[in-house]
Amino acid sequence: RVSHPGGVGTTWELPDDEGMACCRAVVVLLVVCLSSGAFVLAGSELFTRQSRGGLEARAAASLTPPRGDPSMAHQSSHGDATLQEEKETVQNGGQSAMEAEAGSCRQPTWCSKADGRKPVIFLSRHGQSMANVQDMIGMNEGLSPAGAKYAGRLGQWLRENLNFDDGNFVILRSNMVRTTETVEQLRETLEGHHTIEVRDCLNEINAGDYEGYTFTEFKAKAEHEHQARKKDKLRYKYPGGESYEDLLERVSPAVAEIRQLETAGKDVLVIAHQATLRCVLGLLTGLTEEDRESIPEITIPLHSMVRLERPDGETKGHVPRKYGIVETFKLEIGQPEGL
Repeated sequence: RVSHPGGVGTTWELPDDEGMACCRAVVVLLVVCLSSGAFVLAGSELFTRQSRGGLEARAAASLTPPRGDPSMAHQSSHGDATLQEEKETVQNGGQSAMEAEAGSCRQPTWCSKADGRKPVIFLSRHGQSMANVQDMIGMNEGLSPAGAKYAGRLGQWLRENLNFDDGNFVILRSNMVRTTETVEQLRETLEGHHTIEVRDCLNEINAGDYEGYTFTEFKAKAEHEHQARKKDKLRYKYPGGESYEDLLERVSPAVAEIRQLETAGKDVLVIAHQATLRCVLGLLTGLTEEDRESIPEITIPLHSMVRLERPDGETKGHVPRKYGIVETFKLEIGQPEGL
């Protein structure tokens, strides 16, 4: 470049051969740099894809419990909830689980009409009772309005999601008023395509002298009993009543019947009570052998369902020793009061 005398304007001159060689070298260098940048970007894209796939695989693996793991019947921990949100966000293309669920009804993760599917076992407590509303121990009260609503919703859900045409659906219930009223609601919705069996051994734990107490009264008026129960809930026996050890023995015939029905290819719904279903679940999943002390601490909320299936690889027609908890879910009708 040559500047004119006086500083007015600038004139560009073509470079000589040596200058042209330098220009060519600069161009080659620019091409190499740009190519390297493109490779880095392409590599970043590949890494992003691999990371996304790895995240999905890790989340899926973390959320798949081993067959027979009873922990799914417990309330989820903060870590489980975080993994669930992470998994659903990946699978929904970045959409949150809440956004994906909004405006849509929950669908089961299985098809009841699929050829060769496994029979299923459902466990559900009765609809909310008037004793639940008052936080009372035991008693033989009927359903609250919310409990009656749940019974109707349960019947509707079963009708929508199960195949009743083959008549292979059996309901086992206790002989108490609240389970009787729950099943009567189902009877109207299911239109007779089922069998109902009543089993006294599925009745709620007998609280003996403390039937009808509220839990607050029990703690205040019988502090020594409350502390004894808190110290060893599995073996504590209500005066004039039962312990969880007694209850495990009492429900065993019903559990044997459930196993036989499932092995015969029938779907089974058990409608009973929190303490009773804790024991049924413990016996079906093998928790009685692995962690017996935890059975009284299992949480089975009102208006929820637990679904169990035989483990993969179990021979059809053979009674499995353990069943696996596949999922738990609530049938929303609004939040009930009490326990």
